[in-house]
Amino acid sequence: MNYKCVLIDDEQASLNIMSSMVQSVPGLELAGATIDPLKGVQMIRDLKPDVVFLDIDMPMLSGLDIARLIQSDTRIVFCTAYPQFALDGHEVEALDFLLKPVPFNRFMRTVERIFKQKRIHPAGDDVNDYIYVRTDHNSKYEKVELDELEYIEAKGNYVALHSTSNRKIMTHTSMESMEKQLLSDNFMRVHRSFIVALSKIKLIEYGRIILKGAGREIAIGENYREEFKERIKLKLISPK
Repeated sequence: MNYKCVLIDDEQASLNIMSSMVQSVPGLELAGATIDPLKGVQMIRDLKPDVVFLDIDMPMLSGLDIARLIQSDTRIVFCTAYPQFALDGHEVEALDFLLKPVPFNRFMRTVERIFKQKRIHPAGDDVNDYIYVRTDHNSKYEKVELDELEYIEAKGNYVALHSTSNRKIMTHTSMESMEKQLLSDNFMRVHRSFIVALSKIKLIEYGRIILKGAGREIAIGENYREEFKERIKLKLISPK
């Protein structure tokens, strides 16, 4: 499946850079790009893209104005030079927030999030709210409700799925496989040995996460800190 992308940015240089990055990634299709926000709105209506990469600070129509016009089955990624707009991105449920100049490795993390997510279907079909995992018996599969899943822990060649009811399920798979299976935007890998449900976090301090359930403490791995900070920015209330 190719994900159709539309790019809107009133700066031609930024538009050219983002266009090149989108075109370099297999699975992404550059359906359209424009420096004119008004043309961009019409482009979205005509092309019905899967993803729209939007600048925020633009004349006549801001990226936020455009985002409010976009249907819910289209993902929004903001690209801006102004970090103070991150909270506004949360208001319109943006998938991600990229700070210019956008490094290619940071762009690729956004692409991975796009690929992991299923499109939202208005009729509510194909909802990804549970998974099945194989347990100790090859013929036995247990259903795991994602809203009950608190965190996942690597255990050698196995992973342990921990739920809010203190239930633990062991399955023979890898953390990489679990990441691919968990399409919900609620889950994030924060350490090479841990994936957490962001909605189950009680406290973040000193490079560690404390979960609501049993108060489990999980260290945030150095290689995951930058992306974790970017994710929580969308929920962060800044001090005055």
